Amino acid sequence: MRKDNEIKKFELSGSKAHYIPSLMFTVSHMQLFVEPDFKSKTINCKQQLRIVAIRDISEIILDICELEIKSVFSIPITHTSNNDKNAKKLDFRIYANKLTIKLDKVLIDGNSILVIITYSAKPRKGFYFIEPDQYYPRKNLQAWTQGQTAESKYWFPCIDHPMIKFETEVSVIVPMKFVAVSNGKLVMAEFQQKKLRKGNNNEKNGAKKIFTWIEPNPHPAYLTSVVIGNFVETRERYNDGIELFYYVPTDKKT
Repeated sequence: MRKDNEIKKFELSGSKAHYIPSLMFTVSHMQLFVEPDFKSKTINCKQQLRIVAIRDISEIILDICELEIKSVFSIPITHTSNNDKNAKKLDFRIYANKLTIKLDKVLIDGNSILVIITYSAKPRKGFYFIEPDQYYPRKNLQAWTQGQTAESKYWFPCIDHPMIKFETEVSVIVPMKFVAVSNGKLVMAEFQQKKLRKGNNNEKNGAKKIFTWIEPNPHPAYLTSVVIGNFVETRERYNDGIELFYYVPTDKKT
């Protein structure tokens, strides 16, 4: 029997302490382009992060896991519109699930810079491809993310800690038959036409759709989400004011 003065520990045996990271910078905004390949179960991505220095810094360290980083560039933030012509290629190194980016010059406390990262991945966690198999042959072909608690780094570079919150603009490129859902409000859904072959079949001709979602409310990395599938959209209004959107698999619509 437990004694009255004995303290019952909440954590499980073998648990390790987790501490708030000591930050030299933060992320205020992320723009992310994601193109999944359902056959190879891979993603090709381009990310733009707005980095804000908390102290004078000469490098940026981000959490990543099993990402193949192809290139890193920086663009200075000025009062005029930013242009890729001003982009500078940055050196980087990867060690122990950290991406360390060497800046071309010291970023002064309070100043900001845009960092552009091009990468690909075959995620084992964080981003999941769902398909029919021998046990569930009628399973719908889908892809979706699950970042909690710290698995977003498997599909995009970030500070993978709930203390860091940022705005997002996520664009997802998918085959014609799919719908892509992400955080916030859908601001664009348009066709992307690739090299055409003879015939009128958009799928065979390489046509795809781009869905862009914007979330202006800052949120942590683990809440950044993407869901892709063959969905039907339905709408209704709550109290004649708030418009609600529902995305239902086509075979589940009643």
